[in-house]
Amino acid sequence: MQGSKPDCFHNLRYLHIKNCSIKDLTWLIYAPSLRYLWVDSCPSLEEIIADGFGSSEIEENINILSKLESINLVGLLSLKSICRRAVLFPCLQNVDVINCPSLRKLPFESGSATKSLKEIKGSKTWWGQLEWDDEATRVALTSKFFDSDFVLFKPTVHSDYTKNLLRLICHLMLMEITFGIERRKTVDRV
Repeated sequence: MQGSKPDCFHNLRYLHIKNCSIKDLTWLIYAPSLRYLWVDSCPSLEEIIADGFGSSEIEENINILSKLESINLVGLLSLKSICRRAVLFPCLQNVDVINCPSLRKLPFESGSATKSLKEIKGSKTWWGQLEWDDEATRVALTSKFFDSDFVLFKPTVHSDYTKNLLRLICHLMLMEITFGIERRKTVDRV
């Protein structure tokens, strides 16, 4: 990859990574069309865009993630950084951070993403522990923050939630079976 820009991710627009053992996603600098990024339950993920990797490439490509509209980070216990430098994110509208306790800094400065950014969702505890380069950035982004005290729920065998969820699943399966039988009867009659 050094010295040339690969175009294998040029058309990548939607990406959902789940349960993957990976330390960073720096290769996303080669996905100029990426609009939606969802990263879920990757226990060893420490950075989205690594600080030391290809810094000259990152500086050359100032438009990294320039079309990104939404980023969802869920259950990333080791995630420390999205990107250590401020990134412009001219199209970014939504940031959801759920159960990422090591993420202490966002890659924004007071002028970056503030025009397009509509909301940052996360827990009040997480928001209160964020570190800011300057007060202007904190003030600019606080108005975009919405408390979404998500808890990754692990139901117990006896919980009402589990029972109700199982009932709903059984009901939906029964409806699907009934609908399928009725549909076959209609097709057979025709």
